[in-house]
Amino acid sequence: MGKIWVALQRVSDSSAGRDRLLVAITTIRLVTHSNLLSALRRFHSRTRCLSAQAVMRKLRWHDRTIPPLDM
Repeated sequence: MGKIWVALQRVSDSSAGRDRLLVAITTIRLVTHSNLLSALRRFHSRTRCLSAQAVMRKLRWHDRTIPPLDM
């Protein structure tokens, strides 16, 4: 599998009056699938704002070679 570039970015959502977490395919290099799953689990356990499954669905939309998430 090739390299996956992911950034989990916090942006201001003024309409909701709170920060919202969005996913962008950019700058944090996660080379292996297991590294990606580990990072997503840590991110989700800290924030509870965006599920790892939602992140993976977004990533798979950009790169169909990413295997399905198995948590």
